[in-house]
Amino acid sequence: MLNIMDTEIEHPDATPWLELKALLETSSEQAVCDLFKSIPSGEVARTIDRLDIDKQNQLLHILGAEAASAVIEDLSLAQATELVEHLPPSEAADIVEELHSDMRADILGEMERQSAESIRGEMGPEDAAAARELLFYEDDVAGGLMRTEQLSYRAFDTVQHVVDDLREHAATYSDFDVQYAYVVDRMDRLTGVLRMRDLLLADRSHTMAQLMIPNPVSVHHQLPLVELRHLFDEKEYIGLPVVDDQQRLLGVVMRDAVYDATTEAAEEDFLKASGLSGRE
Repeated sequence: MLNIMDTEIEHPDATPWLELKALLETSSEQAVCDLFKSIPSGEVARTIDRLDIDKQNQLLHILGAEAASAVIEDLSLAQATELVEHLPPSEAADIVEELHSDMRADILGEMERQSAESIRGEMGPEDAAAARELLFYEDDVAGGLMRTEQLSYRAFDTVQHVVDDLREHAATYSDFDVQYAYVVDRMDRLTGVLRMRDLLLADRSHTMAQLMIPNPVSVHHQLPLVELRHLFDEKEYIGLPVVDDQQRLLGVVMRDAVYDATTEAAEEDFLKASGLSGRE
């Protein structure tokens, strides 16, 4: 897979999509990657939107699943869904599996049911099952906004055990945007939380039980968006753990996700009030 994840540089051309289109027609894959990484992040969505469907598919294929997923994460939900839905199911599944779980569920939930089923059929069993579970939630509750990517350990786990686990799975965990580690019991019920910084600076022989903050603030998976917004307005939480009726840890809802959802809901309400929205 070609590497496009280097530091961006300023692109002098006001219409990079024309250059990109020309390069795609010549099938010069490395040149496509070199040009694409030079496009300012604020111009990526517009550049992709100006390409026809075939060229969009070709671009994502050249970038590879990991880099393509990074592009998808930065697009609007509507544009991201359209891009993924027009890919062959197996290629779409590779990209969708690289997305954060909340974005993965949003895209699959937005597209036609048959398309979503085709893509899930090409995904790994665990990812497909996790995506299906998130689709049961409404968009305006904690469960519909949460990410299932999080780090959890048992109370008796030592700091050394956790550090070893972090090293062993560094490639996977690097995409989690983790600030906290959670402590759960054998039934996966949330019992504590610990800042990653405090954990990494602690004596390696200490256990999670010795270091954790017990009974952390958490939110029920059906907590409405308006109440989530109130919680995040009250305190500067980066994210909050999401639990079910039995206090089992399900995921984490992030501040950005709550504020983005609030903005989208307000915009939708405005469009409805103005008679401009086609959605019921």
